[in-house]
Amino acid sequence: MEKINLEIASIAVDQENVKLLMTLPGIDYYAAMVIASEIGDVTRFPDAKNLVSWTGLARLRSLLERVARRRGENKAIVAVAREMLVIAYHMLKRKEPYRGVNDELYRSKLKRLERLGNSSLA
Repeated sequence: MEKINLEIASIAVDQENVKLLMTLPGIDYYAAMVIASEIGDVTRFPDAKNLVSWTGLARLRSLLERVARRRGENKAIVAVAREMLVIAYHMLKRKEPYRGVNDELYRSKLKRLERLGNSSLA
């Protein structure tokens, strides 16, 4: 695992988008690489709303809006991030997929993973 982390770090060091994302609290090079690689060319999204929708995070919007009305935008963002981590924890602990999974999107992700994983073996 350490060797993989070193390889990722050696790639990250030359990526301006990764360095930019690392300015966010709680985001180090590894998370920044994941985010940057998932988003790809950010200009393919006309605005942030389209990016959020593409990731499936739009479902958390109602939570964000409720908390923002009561406690402010910054606390709302933290609440949404916390909720995502709580969901991830329970998914991993129970070994259950996300209950609101988009099956088509999930199959697409699996195909991409298999294609990339198999190509690295060749």
